[in-house]
Amino acid sequence: MRACADVLVAIVAQPEFTQAGIKQPTLVVNGSNDVIMPTINFFIMEQKIPNAQLIIYPDSNHGTQHQYPELFVEHATLFLNG
Repeated sequence: MRACADVLVAIVAQPEFTQAGIKQPTLVVNGSNDVIMPTINFFIMEQKIPNAQLIIYPDSNHGTQHQYPELFVEHATLFLNG
């Protein structure tokens, strides 16, 4: 969890920072009401990672995959099979 938070801070806090080293498609998932890691940061992350796809789940917080388990599995499966 700490490593994920550190990457998010690095991506968002440094305007010149990009994740050009990430070559594979990346799925970025967040809830629309995340107070632990505010949702706006995930929009920024998606813009800075090449080949990223962002999914924001409505009326959810930091545990979107637990609040929408079936939908998350469907989206992750589509992404992985894409």
